[in-house]
Amino acid sequence: MLAKEYFERILQEQVNSFRASVRVKVWVAGREAVAEVRRVFAAHDTFVILEIFPQRKRVGWQTGMLPEERWVFDQLAVPYERVTHTEITIDVPDDETGSIGFVSE
Repeated sequence: MLAKEYFERILQEQVNSFRASVRVKVWVAGREAVAEVRRVFAAHDTFVILEIFPQRKRVGWQTGMLPEERWVFDQLAVPYERVTHTEITIDVPDDETGSIGFVSE
């Protein structure tokens, strides 16, 4: 089982080993969508809080609220026993949004 040490230290070591912008995905049991992680917000003894990319871009009333950002990030609190695995891949910027991969601390 992935635990606190993984999200506090080991994940960051894995990200740094790429020496490039990366995307981090976390699979959570019982969740339909894979969580694409922007950063680890906090790692606690029994759960982790992940800042994740939303399934949609901001639209309508949200657009004028924070004009310097294109995304509003969601947070997901997950008990460690629900995390099945992670995936780290090189970030390929998309033409419309640019690079929006994992944020190193």
